[in-house]
Amino acid sequence: MMNEPIISPWLIYLLDVSDAIKFTMLIVAVVSGVIGLFGLCSREYDLSTKRVVIIFIVSCTLAIFVPSERVIYKMIIVSHVTPANIQKAGDSLDTVIDKAIEKIQKIQKLQINTNPK
Repeated sequence: MMNEPIISPWLIYLLDVSDAIKFTMLIVAVVSGVIGLFGLCSREYDLSTKRVVIIFIVSCTLAIFVPSERVIYKMIIVSHVTPANIQKAGDSLDTVIDKAIEKIQKIQKLQINTNPK
């Protein structure tokens, strides 16, 4: 359990490839949209025009729903924010603040003791 990676290596790969997938799908959407538009304007509704329109719709859908690298990072962060983790962070922060206050008080006492008026 302790030797499992916190973030999957496949997720790192997906982060690197996600923007390229989105860009490729946008290019496919534009090209198939132009070809489909010419096919529809020529009033020849043959099988190839229908296929190009389907490719256009699928590539647009993929371009919209494939998350960008930024969104994947946000999803990773949000998946690790749990009430238990927030409680641990709050407890740790309280401990750090308490220790800092103690150090400041010690320094103030030392300054008062070393600088008699």
